[in-house]
Amino acid sequence: MQSSKSTKFSRLGFNLKKIYAAEIVLEANHCSKKEVLNYFLDKFKEYCLEESELFKQFFQGFYYSGSYFEGLRVSKATEFDVNVVFSFLPYTEYYTGELETPLSYTTVKLKHPVKCYEKLVRFLDAENYLVPKKVRSWFQSLTEIFLTNVEISYPGLTQVKITHSGPARTILILYNFEWISIDLVPVFSIDPVHLQKYTVKHIQDISEEHILQKSLSQCFIVPKPLKKELSSFLTCASVERAWRIHFPETEKSILQGKYALKPLIKLMKDLRDKERWPIASYFIKMVAFWLVKEYPQQYYWNDSRFGLMFLKFLEALEMHLKAKHLGHIMYPKFNLFHSLPPRTIKNLQKRVHNIIVNLRVNPKLAYKLFRVPIGDLVL
Repeated sequence: MQSSKSTKFSRLGFNLKKIYAAEIVLEANHCSKKEVLNYFLDKFKEYCLEESELFKQFFQGFYYSGSYFEGLRVSKATEFDVNVVFSFLPYTEYYTGELETPLSYTTVKLKHPVKCYEKLVRFLDAENYLVPKKVRSWFQSLTEIFLTNVEISYPGLTQVKITHSGPARTILILYNFEWISIDLVPVFSIDPVHLQKYTVKHIQDISEEHILQKSLSQCFIVPKPLKKELSSFLTCASVERAWRIHFPETEKSILQGKYALKPLIKLMKDLRDKERWPIASYFIKMVAFWLVKEYPQQYYWNDSRFGLMFLKFLEALEMHLKAKHLGHIMYPKFNLFHSLPPRTIKNLQKRVHNIIVNLRVNPKLAYKLFRVPIGDLVL
């Protein structure tokens, strides 16, 4: 016979699955939007290979990232994140300088004089450091020239615009009366053997041995501008030279085999949107990573434990808010909450705590929480 607590967990899980089916599950026509994406990328690649010697020499391929390709997109497929991957030529030798503050950033310096690298020269400063801003500026110009010179014609596509945010060039496409955004981010692929000081050590700590090698197969440096509160720790020269380190396969591997985790992350993202919490999707994913570290066994993430693990997720978020610290899974000392005001963190913690208390008492309140009328669902 089930205990009262177990029954409430089961009932909460049942309610959340109903909400997920009604609110969260990806729209049926998302594949047609992906076809628009593929068409655009084919045109972009064809043009750049033909018109840009720099692109042709260093382009490695596209790497699909972000919520859609990770299976974490909520409801509508209207945003696609694509890394445009460049790689150094085989003979290129370089040093990296992983930053201690802030962690997750590095500099890259080529070993030999500038004249040895020909076309790569335009991305370097006087001391042979690879400069993120120079890469961003070149890529910005390339995408704008592409859109100026190439006709984008596809059934249902009526308008194309371009904007930018952080390291990305964002292409906005009006397709069947709905805007789709494609974030193109220029990144360089580097050998993780150069990142032994901090990064690789932490990957070994969080990855199971059989997936460690795959985790290390993709290592990118991203020309992401440092936020003001982080750049204050560095000299002006270091700020200009700092690249964000990213191991996308490592993050994917952490979620691997955890059946209920992706739906739980999507529910948390939907709750965040409805509550208007000022926390990034990446923060929610990071809370999930720490939960996996605490509960690594796959059986914890069985469908039968859905209600319980949703509460565990909320409790973990509350814990990080109470500590005013959400560490990056690969750099635990790097606080992702660094830009959130203390009052905001305190108010969020109180709200999350109240949600936990209320759901434990009455699992049916989940419908009110997610603003789903019970009458709209077949219970």
